[in-house]
Amino acid sequence: MASRPFPRPEKKVHATPFSGIKITRNRQSIHTDALWQLFNRHGLSHIVDWHSLEGGDVLQVCLKMDWLVRWLPDKDTARIQVSPEYRQSPPALRPLTEILICMLANPFPAEFTSLDELNIHLEMRAEIAQAAAKTEMNFHTEAVHRPTQFWSYDEDKGFTLKAGKDLVEALEFTTQPALSGDRFSFSCYRATEYVILLGISKVLRQRRPRQYTELLQQWNIEPLQSSRFHEHFLVESGSLDNPFPMRFYTPGDRVWFKNPDLPSSDVAGYEGSWVIYLGQGKFTNFWDKQKPFSLMTKCVEVYHWRDGLSSNATGMATIDETLVAQEVAKTLQNQDRLALIADNMMRYRDPAGVYAQGGCIDASREAPICFACN
Repeated sequence: MASRPFPRPEKKVHATPFSGIKITRNRQSIHTDALWQLFNRHGLSHIVDWHSLEGGDVLQVCLKMDWLVRWLPDKDTARIQVSPEYRQSPPALRPLTEILICMLANPFPAEFTSLDELNIHLEMRAEIAQAAAKTEMNFHTEAVHRPTQFWSYDEDKGFTLKAGKDLVEALEFTTQPALSGDRFSFSCYRATEYVILLGISKVLRQRRPRQYTELLQQWNIEPLQSSRFHEHFLVESGSLDNPFPMRFYTPGDRVWFKNPDLPSSDVAGYEGSWVIYLGQGKFTNFWDKQKPFSLMTKCVEVYHWRDGLSSNATGMATIDETLVAQEVAKTLQNQDRLALIADNMMRYRDPAGVYAQGGCIDASREAPICFACN
């Protein structure tokens, strides 16, 4: 593979006593007037607190406590859509406004070295969420199916981008049936990689052409997948010892829902579900984009995988999605049953390999790295 093409700050995975956004001023000067204009443009300047840390080298910006208590008393970021600040924001700015509010309330501060770096991060999150909302695929954990005009398949490397093809165009065509007229086969994990890569690529193509060229060349040689993709492009915050609030999600987050039922979790592809948070309380449904999940409906779907457990003609364990859909529909019409399942699933997941009393909610969130300005 090519050497790592994207210089970046070290990953930050530990919470601090501070929340919100932190900008280090000793690397590259940051003008507070310009930052203030950013918040003012989104109608947020009146709800922001500013703190100077580490002898003035770090500027920390977060939500004022009274606003946090008023609008996010249970740390439920889906509530942001009913706040006056969100509703009064110009419609074209609302996706970025929601992201900014979430970041200002985040218990794990995002750290940047410049205002430009912050703006790029905001745009990447917005592009990821937008691309995810347009994505629809066929679910398959092993199928090899991509548009051949853009991709070449190698058994060892996976799908590489054909020479002369644009990476953004290839990713959009592959993930969005509105462009291709087809739905290609993906696992949910690989689907999130394509969507995240598309959001990152669109911003780099416009804002950082050199880095975009390096990214394109990497995919000409060998795609970065799985742990290598995570290492290069994502930062993970939160842990089972220090978790995110259960209802706290920022648009553009990659989120894992664990299947806490051991028998059905042994079926390939049903160990859990990887999704992208779209904002406004919605999560991706890569198999039917017209029906995005809420936090509750996602929990209910994962719960009922156990009811679809069956065997195929060869005796191999499988999940009958028709049975799952039937049980989900019954639960959503029965408030008592829904409450019992919610109580079961709305718990932090058990550690890897453990299936005891945990639910499906992960303790961490994954987000695009902060791209250094160079």
